[in-house]
Amino acid sequence: MPYEHYHKWYSPRLSRDIEVLSFGTRGYPVILFPTSMGHFNENKDFKLIDSVSWFLDEDL
Repeated sequence: MPYEHYHKWYSPRLSRDIEVLSFGTRGYPVILFPTSMGHFNENKDFKLIDSVSWFLDEDL
C-alpha cells in the first residue's frame, strides 16, 4: 500500500469541512472522486487505490 496522508480543512465557499486522502509520494498524479454523496475514503474502501498502486509508486 502506498504512503497515505489525511487532509482536512474548512471551506468558506462550501461552509463545511473538506476531507481528502492522498496516496503516494511520487509517480503519476491520479485523481479519484467518490460517487455522488460518497464518503472521502470510498475509493480506498472499494480497493480502487490498490488497483492503481503501481502508478502511485512508480518513479517518473
